[in-house]
Amino acid sequence: MENPEPGFLLDDPADRALLQTALLSGRNQSGSGATVGAAVRSIQMQTLQEWELIVIDNGSSDNTGSIVNGFGDSRIRLIREAPGAGLATRLNQAAALSRGEFIARMDADDVCFPERLARQIERLQQDPELDVLSCGAVVFTDHAELVGELLVGLTHCEIAARPFVGFPFPHPTWCGRAAWCRPRRLRPRGGKPRTAGSDTHSIRRRGPFLPLAA
Repeated sequence: MENPEPGFLLDDPADRALLQTALLSGRNQSGSGATVGAAVRSIQMQTLQEWELIVIDNGSSDNTGSIVNGFGDSRIRLIREAPGAGLATRLNQAAALSRGEFIARMDADDVCFPERLARQIERLQQDPELDVLSCGAVVFTDHAELVGELLVGLTHCEIAARPFVGFPFPHPTWCGRAAWCRPRRLRPRGGKPRTAGSDTHSIRRRGPFLPLAA
């Protein structure tokens, strides 16, 4: 378990030696204590196995941290923090601590298909001009009942058609180059913590961010 100071910078390039880092910040306000186990297991079951998972327990009062610790996987880095900071702050913190060449987003109440990381990284490696990409998602209830499919645009023009309204990237599906992600820190709007619904929209608007892919 780690608990770094608020600066949370990792400056030694020798420490950045992994292919993939997945970032996950959870707090029990959304029931993450009951779902974070499935989220972590879905990362463990990836066909691509060269990864680290940084989990920030953002002030949970339930057993979120204990569930993550219980996996006993050295690739999982659990960081416990006091409540108060927003999602944007915690994602910045995790990105600064990451060692992967690529960074993927996860949420504590979502799961990945087994080939997600392998397919996304393969696409990024094939096209060096891509900074970040995303994909659609299957939506289900808390009881694992299928709701439907969340579709996204498939071309840059479709994705970037309304940049000041938002970009149709489901948060737990995006994956990008760490060299692009780390310098573009998410900032609270008006000095207040960002809500979960606004973090990646802000970072994409600030660019440069061409091209996008889904």
